[in-house]
Amino acid sequence: MEVPLYCTYHCTVPYYNTETKATQVLSLSSSRVRLVSSRGTWQSTTNVQDILHPFLLAPTQIVKMLLMLMLVFSVSWLPYHAYFVATYFSPEIRRFRYIQHIFLAFYWLAMSHAMVYPVVYYLMNPT
Repeated sequence: MEVPLYCTYHCTVPYYNTETKATQVLSLSSSRVRLVSSRGTWQSTTNVQDILHPFLLAPTQIVKMLLMLMLVFSVSWLPYHAYFVATYFSPEIRRFRYIQHIFLAFYWLAMSHAMVYPVVYYLMNPT
């Protein structure tokens, strides 16, 4: 059975956009935080920085938090996109008896990353 081109586009582009792009952006931002913190520019001696210093996270804590957010994002969205990739390559998966329940579980897991983020922020906050 020949798969139409729009199915290929529909299957691969959303996966690339949500998984790969978000991971790249978070990786670049965490490397930028590491670069800025290695120069010491994040601790300037301006009055505003002195006032806000107790409330600022150390750059290593920020990087750890970004990595944890990347991990949560990837783990929560991977099964959802893997389902679409699997059904693209073997459409008979859609005929399984409980596939709607499995898809719903993957969908809920994907949407749960928004619920887990505040918990990660709370647990990674030192104060």
